[in-house]
Amino acid sequence: REHWGGAHRTAAAAHRAAAANLTATLHARLWRQDLGHHAAWNTSSREWIEARTYVMALPLWAGAVNASQADAIAASLAGPDMLSAVGLRSASSSDPRYSNADTIV
Repeated sequence: REHWGGAHRTAAAAHRAAAANLTATLHARLWRQDLGHHAAWNTSSREWIEARTYVMALPLWAGAVNASQADAIAASLAGPDMLSAVGLRSASSSDPRYSNADTIV
């Protein structure tokens, strides 16, 4: 272990700091308490993309959420529009583009 030296510890600390900054930015800019999950922001139209898809699970999977956000995301994913008898849908069944024929039009 001693041969690794301080450079690796310094790099690891920098990566942890960058991850903390990214997590803080994720929460500050994309968390939507009213939706119960993070939403995407279209930088061209400057509008929220509020589509409910399995992607809302990614911050939870990455461990980049606090306890209340984890609870809200889990509740969103467990909703009847997202959770089916065979697992998590890729898109909400309440989305107008959703089709049970395994296609999105």
